[in-house]
Amino acid sequence: MIELWIDGYRIDVEPERISQTFQNNTLGDVKDRQLNFTNTIKVYSTGLNERFFGHLLELNNQSDKPYKYLPAKIVEDGLEINVGSATITKSNDEYVELHIYSGNNSLYESINNKSILDLDWSDLNHELTHAIAQNSFDGSLPYIYALSNQTTLTNRDGYLENWLPSVYEWWIFNKIFEEAGFEYEGDLFSTDDFKEPVINPVTFDADEVNMLNRDFSKFMPDILQTEFLREIYFRYGLVFSKERNENKYKFYQLKDVFRNRDGAVDWSDKFVSIDEKTYSLGDYAQRNYFRYATKEGYNGNADGYFSIDADNLPQTKTVATSNYTVNQRVNRYDVLVFPIFEYDDESNLQIADIEPTISTIEYLPGPYSTNSDGGFGPSYPDDVPYLRFTNLNWQKFISENYYEMEKVADKAKTITAIMYLSPIDIYLLDFHKLAYIKSLSSYFYIDSINNYQSGKTVKCNLVRIPPNVFSEQEATNTAPTVELFASPMSLDQGSTVTFTHNVVDAENNVESWVLDFGDGQSQTGFGLPPSTITHIYNAPGNYNPVLTVTDFEGLTGQGTVSVTVNDTFVVTFNSNTGEYNAPPGSTVVVSGNIGGTGNPTSNFAAGNSPTATIGQPGWSTYGSRQLAYNHPTGYYSSFPSSDQFVF
Repeated sequence: MIELWIDGYRIDVEPERISQTFQNNTLGDVKDRQLNFTNTIKVYSTGLNERFFGHLLELNNQSDKPYKYLPAKIVEDGLEINVGSATITKSNDEYVELHIYSGNNSLYESINNKSILDLDWSDLNHELTHAIAQNSFDGSLPYIYALSNQTTLTNRDGYLENWLPSVYEWWIFNKIFEEAGFEYEGDLFSTDDFKEPVINPVTFDADEVNMLNRDFSKFMPDILQTEFLREIYFRYGLVFSKERNENKYKFYQLKDVFRNRDGAVDWSDKFVSIDEKTYSLGDYAQRNYFRYATKEGYNGNADGYFSIDADNLPQTKTVATSNYTVNQRVNRYDVLVFPIFEYDDESNLQIADIEPTISTIEYLPGPYSTNSDGGFGPSYPDDVPYLRFTNLNWQKFISENYYEMEKVADKAKTITAIMYLSPIDIYLLDFHKLAYIKSLSSYFYIDSINNYQSGKTVKCNLVRIPPNVFSEQEATNTAPTVELFASPMSLDQGSTVTFTHNVVDAENNVESWVLDFGDGQSQTGFGLPPSTITHIYNAPGNYNPVLTVTDFEGLTGQGTVSVTVNDTFVVTFNSNTGEYNAPPGSTVVVSGNIGGTGNPTSNFAAGNSPTATIGQPGWSTYGSRQLAYNHPTGYYSSFPSSDQFVF
């Protein structure tokens, strides 16, 4: 039973009109973070639906429902398999059309078109003193006054009036989620890699009279919150999803998802067949670049790329471009330079707007004394923070976070699998767990489930994870070993032979197989061959069937066995008339226990046909048949009037 609920109202809808597509983070383009969605659902006017839609069908209605995200859910057999938002697209005199979106849309709805400058910075704002600057040196605050050259006058370096703080990226990330009303979790967020980067100031309020006043919303860069988050997704190869019925997002790194073979779900019994296979992943190129924003004088030395070995792909593509430019300029004291406070020859101050930059902190030995127009502050005895552009090269992030992705994309294999998924499968669906299909001897990343309808098979796009992803080192692929067995190995034509096999692939990497029976017929399949395969040979002879098994890297193994098929034919014999029919050139011998005594021999001849010979009394075996004829009353008297014998 399927129910549709919108904004707390049960909606009348025909279940067969609802099909759902589930997708999370496409591997075809890492910058896309996709949503689950339904097809266009037509909700017809009924008494029940009128309670919700009201007079929406009337032209002059005042309803704001078409302009809002409406809470919605699809319930199947008591399970909330899709919880998200409904959007009304159009209506007419008969029905209202709508879609339901779920997944990560709640976060985007909350932060869409908002800048990081729209965040509440009030907890950070302050009037700068020597003590505040020095208290930030150990990195325990959300901001840090790291040494840098922010003025064109060298004798003003270190003056509080010309010194703006940098803000830790983690604090901005946390603030976005906090103000949007969401929690988040993930292993990455406790690492130094995530906690180290800082975002630098880009300007100062020219109308500010108090040069020591620090209003963060006045000097931090104007970056959309969605773009700020996307930068972090790029850098660390993150995928994420919202927990059902919770305002919490769980984050994973793709490399961890790909490696987690032990956490895979077993979809072996849900697999029906393969609809098609493709040999590329999205629209990647041979070289896929991650770049910093361009600026005059930047030579791209902090950019990076990963490669795919495929001649038929475009040569290059820019996958991701940073919000930040690269600042590697230092003064003679090896201090990073980005002058916001510009002074002319007469020491008149001008405020500059510079491009957004990102840095890390390097600590150098103290002591250090801060300065201001009011005089020197106390000497700081410990290590002093300096702004640096270190450990921020894109190639570093690619090497650390996209190595597994590169293996998956290189010689990529994506299948469209026909699956039978139940409502509980959809309810428990977790895109961050691999799916294992035994008959294909492979693990897959679930890319999407397309047009799911209860009780029907569904097409699933699955990206194969090659075995070398599960190894810390590059694995050496070996070819499968194959043994083929037949039972029986000698049989009559028209009889059934059963083939079994012993296929071993060290990397659990079998893609397909073909069994050539040697008589012009063959059987093929994906994954491992079935445990038994039967075949009927309709012509006599010696055959050497061959089982060929191919792994996903293109290596093959073969096994063969010899099968002998005996010549057989049918004889129709009439004991009363002596007439029979047999292939030319053959001899038919019939023996019978005729009773009494004597040594009867009699030949029945029929023109130029072969001879039928009655030999000594007893039992005889012909081909696969044993014949016994008992004649208690005399010669031939109890032979059947006619019979068929197979030889």
